[in-house]
Formats: sequence, C-alpha cells, structure tokens
Amino acid sequence: MNIKRALYSLQFRLRQKLLGTYYGVRSPRNVSLTREPERVLFVLAGLIGDSVMCTPAIIEARRIWPNSRIAIVGKKHNRELLSGCEFYDDFFELNSDPLSLRGAAEVRKFETWLTDQHFDAALILLGDQFAHLLAKARIPVRVGVMGTLMHRCLTHKYDIGSARTWGADERLNALRSLGYEATKRSPTLSSSAKGRAALLEKLAKLGLPTNSNFVVVHPFGSTSNQWWNIALVAKLARFVDTQFGLKLVVIGKEYSLNGQLVSPQIGLGAGKAVIDTINQLELSEMIAAIDRAEMLVTTDSGPFHVAGALRKPTLGLFRARRPEHSNAYNTADILFGNDIECERNCSWDKCRTSPCVQMENIGIDDVTRKVGLLLGKHTREDKDFRNHPNL
Repeated sequence: MNIKRALYSLQFRLRQKLLGTYYGVRSPRNVSLTREPERVLFVLAGLIGDSVMCTPAIIEARRIWPNSRIAIVGKKHNRELLSGCEFYDDFFELNSDPLSLRGAAEVRKFETWLTDQHFDAALILLGDQFAHLLAKARIPVRVGVMGTLMHRCLTHKYDIGSARTWGADERLNALRSLGYEATKRSPTLSSSAKGRAALLEKLAKLGLPTNSNFVVVHPFGSTSNQWWNIALVAKLARFVDTQFGLKLVVIGKEYSLNGQLVSPQIGLGAGKAVIDTINQLELSEMIAAIDRAEMLVTTDSGPFHVAGALRKPTLGLFRARRPEHSNAYNTADILFGNDIECERNCSWDKCRTSPCVQMENIGIDDVTRKVGLLLGKHTREDKDFRNHPNL
C-alpha cells in the first residue's frame, strides 16, 4: 500500500469513528418495535455477490411484516440486481458514498428523502457507513453489524461471524436481533421483463436467433486472481457446439489487470460458436442471460451467486485457497484449481502471481467433462418432465 492510499484510509476510518461518536451520543437507546412498522428501510450498498446473499433477509422481512412498506437504498447495480424482484416497494439509488466529499450534493438529497419518509426502522445489510445518516434522521430503530466504527449510532447490533465466511443465514441475524424468528432460506432473484427483452434484442444483433439455446460463461472476476484462462473459452465453445448444438455466450466487462484497463477479446478460432457480449450487457440483461441459459460456467464472482439465486445449473471455477462460498448453492458443481505452493505461500485474498496459478491449473478437459455431465443431466430432466404422464 502506498503512502497516499494509507493516509486516505486512515482519514476515512477516523471520520467514521468521529461521526459514529458524535451522532451516537445524541441517539436514543433501548428502543424496540412494539408493533409492525409502517415503513422499513434496508441499506443494501455492496458488491453483487454479497447483495445476492442478503436477499433472504429482505424476503423474510416481507413475510414478518406483510403490511409494511419496504424501501431499499443502494447503488445502481444493486437496483438493477433487484429489478425483477417483488419483495420491496421503493428503491433510492445513491451512487455516492455517504462519506464522499465529491458526492456531497447527492448525499444531501438522500438525507432529505430519508427524513421525509419517517421510517420506523432501518436495517443495514451492506453499507456500515450509512449508520450516522440513519441516526441523524432520527429513525427510532437502527440495526447494523456489531463492531463497526459507527456501531454507537445503532440501537441493535447483530453478528455475522467471520467477514470472510458469512453467508445468507448470518444476515438474517439483522431480524433476529429485533426478537423475530427468521426462517433460514436460500437467496432468491428473478430476471426482469425489461432485461429479458433487451437481452434478446442484443443477442439477435450479435447473430443469435431468439429461439436459440445457449450456455453462458463468465471467465472473469473483479480481481485478476479470479480469472480463468481466457484462451480455453474457445475450446469450451467448440465442445458445447459439437456435443450439444449450443452456442456459448460470453459475459463480462472491462477489468483492471496488473493496473491496466483491459477489454478481453474472445474469438480464438471458435467462429460462430461464440457470442461475445463483453461490455455490452447491463446487469439486468446479464441476469436475464443467466436465467435463460441452459447452464452457467463462472468463476467465484457475482454471476456465481446470481445463478444460485436463480436456481440455475452452474459449474463454479474456484481457487482452492478461497473455497468459502463453494457450497452455498445446491445447483452448483465446483472445480477447484490446486497448487501446493499457493496453498503454502499465498494469503486467502491475494496471489503471488498474476494470473493465479490455481485458476490456470483448471484444465479444459476437467471443465468439459463437468459441463457434459451437467448438460446431460439437465437434458434428461427436461425430457422426463415433458414426458410426465400427468402433463
């Protein structure tokens, strides 16, 4: 970490602590919900995969409080992620960090909206830095993760265990901290009608007829140590084309690799077997692509969690050093990349080399074997369903 980044991190943490103390000492304590709240706010300002794992908490809140008006605040990608879901009523899009100086005007608009809504309760699922704004707006019940720098702004706190391993059930503790019995459930998403229509239009322009079946592959990740070997995508495309008559739709966006912004080009001799949508799909369209696909092949990244929440057959490509969410969804099969030196010398969140040796060691033969088994099983189940005597 360079000096400039270290200083920024230090002042950011200091501001959080000071704001937490300032608004915390002015906040009422020992407040509880004695009736069903009229208005509830969820803070969901996090990464795609983390946000997916938080959906059970909002769904349970809808079950527990069927007459409450549920609102969510989050960023653009959070709004698009939930655009096909019906378990909330309102969404306030805030793309600036609550502590950002550059986004102060946007934050002030949010503060005005927050005050005008008169929420009875606010629950932070992702976005601990929102705590002081909830206290400033005098929301009576404010729930968040224990041990954060702004914990004094909260009236109720919940435990998520390890920041490395938490999952959907740990976020349900937000409701349990209020005394409710929150039923354990799996993350759930739906694709939106708008996203599905836009996807089909874009795929048609790229040469894929509307009625075509396809497999989706996402070989990327938000960091380069999550990437699968891009050179193997064409071989996977030829396999699903020759063995199953399916096209391979590649999804993803530009990523920073070794400090350089790159836009991967997928061609590599696969011809018309590959439909390259890199940088061309909005998140709602990506969700629709996964929802419509026969199956997904993806790294340990946001699309893996999206597919799990859509109950879509998935092959996950994971580093053995990072197995935390490999068993999160029963519709997913996992291939681990292994390397003894990585296990000994790499930390759980950092690789010594780029690309990651463990991810590079996931070979095409193992991937095609797994894909063949998953597609074969999927095809058999569809055939059995269509031939069921009661249909």
